Amino acid sequence: MNYRFSIGLLFLLVLGCSQQQKSTTSLLDFIPQNAAVIVKINNLNAFKSDLKNNDFLSTMESFGLYKSVLKELEHLDNVTSGTESLLAFSELGVDNFEFTLVTSDSTTTLSLDSVQKSKEMAITIEGHSIDKYDLGDRAFYGLTMDGKLTISSSQVVLENLIKYIDQTTPSPELEKLYGIASSTKNASLFINLESSDALSRSLLQESSEMKLSNFSDWILLDVDANQNHLHLNGISLVKDSVKNYVNLFKNTHPLTNTTPTFAPRTADAVLSYTFDDYSAFALNQQEYLNLDSPKDSLFNTVEEIGIIYQNNDRAVILNTYGSEKLSEYISDVKKSETEYQGNQILELSKPDFLNLYLNPLIVDLRANFSTLIENAFIFAEKKEVIQTIINSHKSGSTFEKTDIYASAQDALAEESSILFVSNSKGVEINLNDDFSNEIIADFKKVKFNKNTFAAQVVADQGFYHTNVVIQQIGRKSKINTISSLFTLQLDADLATNPQFVINHRTNKKEIVVQDQDNNLYLISTAGKVLWKKQLKGQIQGKVHQVDLYKNRRLQLAFTTNNEFLILDRNGKEVPPFTK
Repeated sequence: MNYRFSIGLLFLLVLGCSQQQKSTTSLLDFIPQNAAVIVKINNLNAFKSDLKNNDFLSTMESFGLYKSVLKELEHLDNVTSGTESLLAFSELGVDNFEFTLVTSDSTTTLSLDSVQKSKEMAITIEGHSIDKYDLGDRAFYGLTMDGKLTISSSQVVLENLIKYIDQTTPSPELEKLYGIASSTKNASLFINLESSDALSRSLLQESSEMKLSNFSDWILLDVDANQNHLHLNGISLVKDSVKNYVNLFKNTHPLTNTTPTFAPRTADAVLSYTFDDYSAFALNQQEYLNLDSPKDSLFNTVEEIGIIYQNNDRAVILNTYGSEKLSEYISDVKKSETEYQGNQILELSKPDFLNLYLNPLIVDLRANFSTLIENAFIFAEKKEVIQTIINSHKSGSTFEKTDIYASAQDALAEESSILFVSNSKGVEINLNDDFSNEIIADFKKVKFNKNTFAAQVVADQGFYHTNVVIQQIGRKSKINTISSLFTLQLDADLATNPQFVINHRTNKKEIVVQDQDNNLYLISTAGKVLWKKQLKGQIQGKVHQVDLYKNRRLQLAFTTNNEFLILDRNGKEVPPFTK
């Protein structure tokens, strides 16, 4: 399940009621107890500017979900505050979310240029008046109480605030996070994933088994945004007694993620999990999956589990500090063996064993093939994926050397319990697993190819450092770098150097090459053999392209040791020119 990408939504269990009168001095006291998202805004004007000027958020303005949120927040254009504010989203009814903004009354002004006070009489409850304001065809409501101005899209929210403010208290976890949130960033997000499943219904497919509430309990993320990047940095809190995804890394320490050093340069995304103690991970896994005992000790020397995403293919990497026991198991389930560039590629008879032992980190992967690079075991469904990884690793053309990866590094810690780095295609691949068709369609409509996406969780004592980065890819010039577009194994070793030719139908480049058995190949730039032709000898010199009939349809012309040949687009000889 794709917990790496969900910037989930928020909050609050009702923790009990106090019948005793209390002093309401904190802005938190005015926030609905079932708030799903809370935004602490240190500078309202700067926050509104960030929303308008960030390139990524501007691109998202066409998203249906984002447009509905902006529609709710258009009221904020008429509010000016010189002090801290809280903006909350809470469910009122089924799948209906309302916003609430609370700030200090003495420093807040409401522009009346486009807002008109409703002609309806104000509602008075327990001596407090709720005023209605009209903004076009929409309305919002205002309440001044205990020196705070509270604005909401719902009258009911303000009525409940008046009635129950003396009977509720903020969650202790929320108060703890609120106390450590940045006072210098323009905004901070507070997310209570325990209460987020209502919001997730608008994000996920009905068939999805993913629950945002299973990831962690609370998340605090300070927001740092400019035109080219959006950086969310903070911590996640979890209870030891609650089954949470991040608690799989409880009582472990993060290590340096090596998966990017094995992933090909052309990979769309990498996902890496690390831990310094597999036995601790196995105990956490036992608790998470409600098992009677930990999984088999076959993986005791594993310290990193990585996933490489390339097109629609996946590969899994198990990085170890000792490979003997796992090597013996793989040897026992070996069906066949081939060699590629000095590496043995094994075909396995039990392709589901990773799903069995490494759930929930690895699911729905058929490990049909495997190889060993240094102390890392590589598994994939297709042999070609293994070959690409071998080739990229040997040539040094790996994901860690890409601008996509480098662009995210400044905002990330060097060691991660969970690390996800991706281009826009990698994000789309992961969205397809669980997210709604509307979200996927919106993502496909816009161009995010200039952005790198990254998420990171770092286990610490009792909490988890959390980073989310959306960064414009840096334009750094790379000198003398090689990138593998595909890996293709011919029937025999090469006899000639590969040569580019033009496909006159598409105007794209293709490749002609001859092997030592005198087979001539035409290969597309996607790595597909378009045709193969047996020749009587080796080609001498270059293959030339000619337009015999002056109709812009090109043929291949060349000589071998004893003949002159012209071949058409389909590899057929063109008479009478062949001699």
